[in-house]
Amino acid sequence: MYAHGATLDYTLAMCLLSCRFLCALLLMCGTLSPAWAIDQELHQSITHVAIADYRHCMGDILGHTDLPDPEMLRIVEQGTAAEDNVTLARLFNWHFYDFFRHDPVYAMKPGHSLHRIFHRRIDELREALRKGRERAFWEAGGRVLHYLQDMVVPAHIAPNYHVKPKTWWQRIFVSNQPDAFDSLLDPRRLFFRLDDQTCRILWQDQQAIFSRPHFTSNHEWEIFNQMLDEQAADTRQAIQKIRLPNGDSLAQAFWHLRDPEQQGRGTKQGFAPYGRHVFSPGTPPCGKGKTDVCIAFLQRQYRQAMVLTVRTLMVLERLAKHAFTHDGSPLRQKPSGFSSAQW
Repeated sequence: MYAHGATLDYTLAMCLLSCRFLCALLLMCGTLSPAWAIDQELHQSITHVAIADYRHCMGDILGHTDLPDPEMLRIVEQGTAAEDNVTLARLFNWHFYDFFRHDPVYAMKPGHSLHRIFHRRIDELREALRKGRERAFWEAGGRVLHYLQDMVVPAHIAPNYHVKPKTWWQRIFVSNQPDAFDSLLDPRRLFFRLDDQTCRILWQDQQAIFSRPHFTSNHEWEIFNQMLDEQAADTRQAIQKIRLPNGDSLAQAFWHLRDPEQQGRGTKQGFAPYGRHVFSPGTPPCGKGKTDVCIAFLQRQYRQAMVLTVRTLMVLERLAKHAFTHDGSPLRQKPSGFSSAQW
């Protein structure tokens, strides 16, 4: 009788524990679901088009013949999408830039921003290079690139990290309110071709960085952090400075906060509320009849994503050039008579 009672008590305890875990999981998934401002497909599409621009820039404009193997570049493209696969790592590593991470009174845990997982991906990139694992290197490069592309999206650099529906019921059972950054236009219409001048500037900038006196291999890896910080700051400044017809900044279209710099309840913890006006058709001030400023901003940000991707590919190529040669020959010679697009 005692043993039977103990078994019942144990079973009841386990059931209660399971129920608590399930409720916690539902709350977590409902409250902390990521904002898909640039989804997997769009990450891959941006990278695909940027790879064509990169080949055109390096091959047709600059005349380089030692281009990376096209298969390796396809792996980069796949890596940018794979980083958003729904995994435990994705659930507990949020892809949001944290401007307050160096504040001594900051309360947000490190895992609640992208910086820890971003550095982990850079470490994986370094390890693959050190061990001569070519495919792993280019895949890790795509995963690093994913975070750089995220920095063009206001939702990823906001002081509030997740879209939160108004009621607890919606948080658990209703999909999160989308931050419809991409809904104003078909993103495929926003892609542009890299012009000759931008191509040459990107190449000259990279050459200048790598030719600095006392430049070490550690500095090579710092370039990724530098690009991340620069693009996050650029997006933040843009939404502060660009004005809507009513005089509000774009930042005010996104958040209840008057400005991303404003200190308010929940800001440093990453849970300041979103504004009612997101970038979605029919929703003021970026809705019907008031979209010119928003469309121009959207086009600007996609151009930034494309340029940033080409720049990253240039850095990855330089890192890989001497590590993955075969019998002393370049990675892959472009046959004479072929354009980079054909190649």
